[in-house]
Amino acid sequence: MRVGVVSVASMWRDPLGIQEREARYRAEMSAVGAETGVEFEWHTPDVSAAELSACDGLVVLVLSGGTERPALTAVSRWPGHFVLLAHGADNALPAALEILSLARGAGAGGSLIQARPGWHDELRRTLHLVRTRQMLTRSVLGVIGSRDIEPMPEWAMETRVRETWGVQLRYIPMAELLREIAVVDDAEARHIAGELKAAAQACVEPNDDTIVGSARLYCALKSIVARHRLSALTVRCFDLLTPVGNTSCYGMARLNDEGIPTACEADIGSAITMMISYYLTGSPGFMTNPAEIDPATGRVFLAHCTIPTRMCECFTLRSHYESGLGVGIEGTVGTGRATLVRVGGPELREVYAAAGTLVDFERRTELCRTQVLIELDSPSEAARILSRPLGNHHIVLKGDHADVIRDYADFYLR
Repeated sequence: MRVGVVSVASMWRDPLGIQEREARYRAEMSAVGAETGVEFEWHTPDVSAAELSACDGLVVLVLSGGTERPALTAVSRWPGHFVLLAHGADNALPAALEILSLARGAGAGGSLIQARPGWHDELRRTLHLVRTRQMLTRSVLGVIGSRDIEPMPEWAMETRVRETWGVQLRYIPMAELLREIAVVDDAEARHIAGELKAAAQACVEPNDDTIVGSARLYCALKSIVARHRLSALTVRCFDLLTPVGNTSCYGMARLNDEGIPTACEADIGSAITMMISYYLTGSPGFMTNPAEIDPATGRVFLAHCTIPTRMCECFTLRSHYESGLGVGIEGTVGTGRATLVRVGGPELREVYAAAGTLVDFERRTELCRTQVLIELDSPSEAARILSRPLGNHHIVLKGDHADVIRDYADFYLR
């Protein structure tokens, strides 16, 4: 990843002193870059927009006061979010505050790092956010089938997702998936079905033919991912029940295991949630339906019929709960820290992220196959789901990742 750096200093400062000051920052930033895989490309304040366009991010190094004009000129030539790194003395911070205020007033997005003890770690965290944005802007999300209840038409959704998240949408007709299922190699499908049966702790409803059919669906989805060079996927899976008599629960679970964030029900908001969560944390997500929410205790009971198996201690092959068809995954997730996440709102700009703990529970028979109970650290976060929902589906991540997800939202969406 390449990040441009523009250093600015007042013309009234001693040039030799400024050169020495900048050299120290160059050396320290170079060390951070070597650790994080970032190449810093240094520019003077008169850098052109064309030169900056080759970069994935922009840092403006404020070395002194009296630097507002050259810094704002550089920022005006950068189309995205920028970072100000303010030297710890010589009125650099007052100048940086003025720069940030004026830039935001003009509609630009920026953030400020003070060069005080710990600034190297803050820069590392910031570069992680920039890298996540880079990954999103290079991603293509395939949508197989489409929902009738999206907040905007397809063309508007495509524009909104690109502008807000940097992700390109690619709509793929369900007929293409059905054609692909028909031409899957039978031997390959049977081999994959054998692997699935061997990995499962038990098998309840599905017979061998059903498991092979589920494996065919996985192979077909994998082929579409390769053909369209997709980074992520969401499928209107209920549209498969009638023509195929099977479900994509296993195929989506396996794609998530393989690092392709994949969501059910052609839910673009959930797919975006799974993408940003995976890119930020490296952890796959469990897409769930909230089944019961207790705002007094902060406990949220969630369930769904597909989950990445690497999130599970063990799993059993079941049917899809709502249809009784296909292969659903009944996973045992265990206990420990977890995060509940959702992207939504009328413009897909709102982010919900709450930390909690997965706790023991009594399994219910009248819900989808994989079930979890998370006790959120703040009961008000559970109440918020009821009072200001961003949608039905919420993504469960193992581990405590709420802070980094909120950091990304603050960095790029505010």
